[in-house]
Amino acid sequence: MDKFEFHKLVDGIAEEVGSVRVAFRICNIEAKCFKDENSYRSWKHYNGLKTVIVSNCMKCGVEIKDKSKRRYCGKHRKGRDGPLKRITIRDGVSSNPLYNTWKGIRDRCRNHKYKNYRNYGGRGIKVCDLWYDSFIEFEKWALANGYAKGLQIDRINNNGNYEPLNCRYVEPYINAANRRSVNNTSGFIGVHKHTNANSYRAIIEIKGVRTSLGSFKSKNEAAIYRDKYIIENNLPHTKNIL
Repeated sequence: MDKFEFHKLVDGIAEEVGSVRVAFRICNIEAKCFKDENSYRSWKHYNGLKTVIVSNCMKCGVEIKDKSKRRYCGKHRKGRDGPLKRITIRDGVSSNPLYNTWKGIRDRCRNHKYKNYRNYGGRGIKVCDLWYDSFIEFEKWALANGYAKGLQIDRINNNGNYEPLNCRYVEPYINAANRRSVNNTSGFIGVHKHTNANSYRAIIEIKGVRTSLGSFKSKNEAAIYRDKYIIENNLPHTKNIL
């Protein structure tokens, strides 16, 4: 792709997502026109190009022209009008349940001080750059992929990252049933070793009720049988192998 064509593509997407940085990352994943964002900015500067995103101040309605979408003009954003003194990126979205979900997955994966960091970021779970950099992108994905009040975000592969292809919205009991147990040494969801026997038990939990699916000689057999049970009964639970 020609670099000027690439720039037009970035401009168009930037208007939709509200950020040149996010638009660049979306386009450059496939196009590979630039090594990084800095090289793209340098190229734009050299060629006298500029991306301008137009928005309106939510307080006074004045038109704002900037390289990213802004909610308030300089007068109100800097706290010159009393009530808006402490405006942050969260203003206008902090009361949105999806914002709390977005903030939660970022904290779990990158905030070393977060209480559950060791079970997420501590074992290599990450948030994709597209979601980490933009609440708007995360919100768009959630609304287009089954989000509804009362549902929770769930990773299809419990060892995978928070990214569009590995996430879905499910009822809380499904999320709880698919959660990795720190005391489970089998390595499979719903598979536990018998305390006084050299065998493994497959378990399925549906709406808080745990049901034993039987005992097996190996943990792989138990995991496969549990997967087949999920498929045959059309359950939304996360499978281990199949």
